[in-house]
Amino acid sequence: MENSNKKDKNRKLVSIVIPCLNEEKNINRTFDGLLELAKDHKYDFEVIAVNDGSKDDTWEVIKKYAKRHKEIIGVNHMTNYGQTAAYMAGFKQSKGDYVITVSADLEIPLSSVDKVIEYLDEGYDFVNTNRVGRWGKERAVKSNLANKIIAMISKVDVKDRGSGVKGFTQNLIKHVNLYGEMHRFIPDYVQIYGAKMIEFDVDFKDRDFGQSAYTSSKRTVKVILDLFTLAFLI
Repeated sequence: MENSNKKDKNRKLVSIVIPCLNEEKNINRTFDGLLELAKDHKYDFEVIAVNDGSKDDTWEVIKKYAKRHKEIIGVNHMTNYGQTAAYMAGFKQSKGDYVITVSADLEIPLSSVDKVIEYLDEGYDFVNTNRVGRWGKERAVKSNLANKIIAMISKVDVKDRGSGVKGFTQNLIKHVNLYGEMHRFIPDYVQIYGAKMIEFDVDFKDRDFGQSAYTSSKRTVKVILDLFTLAFLI
């Protein structure tokens, strides 16, 4: 599928990268929301949906939308390589001046994309979002503890490392080379390049369909090993 080109050389292009794993009931609504957001926008958009070896009809939905809308580009992994690999596939495909990641499940309002763009316009290299109200009390304690441990290693103070909405300049994204489960440490990783960053609060809403396929206790060991790698890189 051919990538979309800028309509006007003076208009910036925004690349939206969406990792998708078994999201057949969600991704169509995400596409519809992004297409609506792109209408009459001051910037042009391309939407890169990476099917990460889904077992349902996610890829069929992506192909259908890509056929109807030139702004949508589909990338297909024949097997499940993981969220980090899905991000990297989208980053490598992206041509935008700005690259923004979005979750397929609409847990964060798509209106937050505009605020990410505003901060990137202001000169930030990386924009992070904090999902307000996501955790119950017990999980919040565990999440805060994990954040403190990571912050002690990286010296990066952010509230939510796992939020699906993040923004990058193209100049930064071309240096990003993630592997393993390192998407969990993106704010810490990009500071290696001296990225100017900011974080803002976003509303959180539980998904309407299914459960997150990217949540698994089997990845815990990989996360710990990647944390050691991060410490070495820093």
